Amino acid sequence: LVPSSLLGPLVRRVARVRVSVLSKLLAAFLLIALLLIALGVTSLESISTVARQSRLLDQARERVDAMRQIEHALGLQMNSMRNALALRDDASIESIFRENNRFYDTFNRLEDSAGPDQRDAIRAIRRIQDQVMATVARIAVLIRDDKADEAMDLHLSEGYPLYREIATQVTRAVRAEAAGMGRILEGVERTYRRALLLTGGF
Repeated sequence: LVPSSLLGPLVRRVARVRVSVLSKLLAAFLLIALLLIALGVTSLESISTVARQSRLLDQARERVDAMRQIEHALGLQMNSMRNALALRDDASIESIFRENNRFYDTFNRLEDSAGPDQRDAIRAIRRIQDQVMATVARIAVLIRDDKADEAMDLHLSEGYPLYREIATQVTRAVRAEAAGMGRILEGVERTYRRALLLTGGF
């Protein structure tokens, strides 16, 4: 039955080799050992690749969560600014400055785990936020000087457009992160398929 099988030609060729049966068995054992070592190395490489990609995926999810926190903090700032302008209230202005500290804590966390491209986007958002706070400081001075109309004009001409720009930048950054997460997931799936094919081949 063996000669008629797919392994028949290989078996006949090995049988014609003029060495002892013991040497042939030893060579076969060494070949199997090498195959097992190669399988182990391949498996470890696949596990390492999946672990690295999973870590990148977790970091991307954390950045998306942080971006969502920025959106939430931005909404709170907008509400505080509306209250300050409507009530001419210094306390609302102070809450904006306190909320700004949360912005910077979030920015710091984002930069720690971000790549070069994401870091540039985060720094761009931070620069706009600095402009927002400079405008808020000017609005606060106008409110204290009882110049509510001028404060409102400044908010509408400078503050509100800057808030909108931050919201746009955050949305763009979230979409970029989502696209990156999609690519990472595709990489994980490719690694799994490659591992299955290699294991089946061995």
